[in-house]
Amino acid sequence: YRLDLDESAFGFGEDSLAFRRWARGFTAECARRDCVTGAELAGRLTDALAAGVLSAPDEVWLLGFYELAPAPLALVDALLQAGARVRWVTLAGQEASACRVQANDPLHELRLAAGWARRVLDEQADARVGIVVPDLSAARVPLARYLADALDPEVVQPGAAARARPWNFSLGEPLSSYPVIETALNLLTLAGSELTMDSAGTLLASPYWAMPDEPAAHGSELARRALLDARLRKKHGLPVLSPHNLTFFAGQADEDGAPRPWAAPRLARVLRQLQPVREKLPARAGAAAWAHHFSRWLQAAGWCRGTRLDSVAYQAVEKWQELLSTFSGLDDIEGDMNLRGALSLMRRLANEIVFQPQAPEAHVPVQVLGLLEANEQHFDALWVLGLHDGRWPQPPSPDPFLPLSLQREKGLPGSDPARELALARQMTEQLSAAAGRVVFSHPAADGDEQLRASPLIRPFTEVGAEELLGEARPAWREVIQA
Repeated sequence: YRLDLDESAFGFGEDSLAFRRWARGFTAECARRDCVTGAELAGRLTDALAAGVLSAPDEVWLLGFYELAPAPLALVDALLQAGARVRWVTLAGQEASACRVQANDPLHELRLAAGWARRVLDEQADARVGIVVPDLSAARVPLARYLADALDPEVVQPGAAARARPWNFSLGEPLSSYPVIETALNLLTLAGSELTMDSAGTLLASPYWAMPDEPAAHGSELARRALLDARLRKKHGLPVLSPHNLTFFAGQADEDGAPRPWAAPRLARVLRQLQPVREKLPARAGAAAWAHHFSRWLQAAGWCRGTRLDSVAYQAVEKWQELLSTFSGLDDIEGDMNLRGALSLMRRLANEIVFQPQAPEAHVPVQVLGLLEANEQHFDALWVLGLHDGRWPQPPSPDPFLPLSLQREKGLPGSDPARELALARQMTEQLSAAAGRVVFSHPAADGDEQLRASPLIRPFTEVGAEELLGEARPAWREVIQA
């Protein structure tokens, strides 16, 4: 947005003064290291085009933008000056039938959307269905559960094989949340300290380490580990578990030397083999050295050995290798660390990386998107959630470290109610023509707070949930319980 740090408005508040000090220090450090940030790239390209260092392409298309910030807008002007043809492309809308529906609460709204997607696909198997969720990160877990109930109920069967789901989330999850990566982090924690009983239980239930080479033996191995987990919780009695205690319980035998029912001899053997590896870990080392020791430890623990990785797990492991490479490059910044510090940094990086596996090339009928991601996309049927009067248009949320007067003058996002209203109107109009069937919805309440439909969707005809979903079908687990 081309704000000038020398603007006098930066001197009027303690927060903006602090930001100016940080920004100048950061800029000086980038100059010292000969680095450039992503936010500066548009400006650098603009200068390069103006100086003749870069030649412009013959044609540039702009698609999917509601607006352009000043820096990329200046780049577009530079492209025009350099002789490029610039086309701002807007896809034509569809003849749409749009309506609105009221749900009881946010969870009920998610369940309605999932059930409606099932009905659309029952009527048209090759339909492309969109579900737009304003706060996708918060709604991801419950919506995935409702989509499984509605679209893939057989996945709850014991021993159901992993397979591609008929829906895809556009937003990834933290790398650390993927089970194969969570296993790696828990194994690394076991290298230097105690595990909480919850983490120990998760580790014992994981098929991603120390598994037999024969797939047919995996079930019995995991069953032994489940009995071991139950025994630890019943007899150990402590909130944390040391590597020594885990090895002891896993290797327990009776008077004749036969493994106890809860014992996991294979696991005990792997844990004993880890002991000499643990003894060779350094007291302090740089990030590159720790990356080497982490890989060596995971290899000794049998991480990913004996288990066939599905596509998601395989991609997550590849991302882990990239993370190790990034971690290795932090020697100059972090200096020498002990094991606890190195693992803490590694876990933080894994938490910060948002990872989205590549979707299969096959047609995925249901796409779950955020509001901005749905721009200029077309569907056969579209449901847009959460458009109540407290969220749509979105309330202003100005940046606390930038002077508010400067934000409004330069038109920064979240700085002005009028700007948010105009953007919400534009998005609502575009979404209402993005599919042949469009449903806008809102919850009637969120906890004790009573909510109403946003004024921007009130002009659409209100229909009842039963009219959209038809006769309600019970979830598969409800049928089994009955």
